[in-house]
Amino acid sequence: MHRHAIRHAGIVAYPEGHPKIDSETLWRALKWKVGFLQDAGCSVEITTQFGFDADAVVQWMERLRQEGIDAPVRIGVPGPTDVGKLLRFAKQFGVVTSAAIARRYGLSMVNLLQRVGPERYWDRLAAGMSGRNLGTVLYHLYPFGGIMEGVRWMNGRMPSHYSMPPTEA
Repeated sequence: MHRHAIRHAGIVAYPEGHPKIDSETLWRALKWKVGFLQDAGCSVEITTQFGFDADAVVQWMERLRQEGIDAPVRIGVPGPTDVGKLLRFAKQFGVVTSAAIARRYGLSMVNLLQRVGPERYWDRLAAGMSGRNLGTVLYHLYPFGGIMEGVRWMNGRMPSHYSMPPTEA
C-alpha cells in the first residue's frame, strides 16, 4: 500500500447479510480485509449496505466491536423514494427483504408508487444504538429518490452540529 501512497481505505459490509454469501464467510472476509489494511498502515472505514432491519444493524455493530474492529462505520440509509424503486434497488444490491421487515419499514406492496422515507428505520436505529458504546458511527445516504430530497431529509434528522447551513434551491 505504501508504494502506491494509499493511506486510507473504505470497505463495504452487509449487516443484514447477503443472499449469496453466508454470514460467517462475510465476517471472515471483513476481519481479513480490516487486518490486511491495518497491517499495511492504512486507516479503515466501513460503509454498510442500505437495509430495512435496524435491529440487525445494531446487532451487527455490537458484534463488530466485540470482534475488536473499531473502524468508523457509515451506516447505509435509504433516502426517500417510491416503494417500487426501493424494492428494485434492494433486489439489485442483494438486500434481503421479507414481508415482516417491509411492513416494519412501512412499505406497502399494494401501492408501489407510494413515497416512503426511512423514518421508521431511522428511529428504530437511533433507539437501538442509544446508550451503547458502538464507537464512531456515521451515515451514508443512498439517494434513490434524488439527491436534493435525500439531503433535505437527512439534514432534518442529523444533529445541528452535523447539518450544513441551508442554501438557496
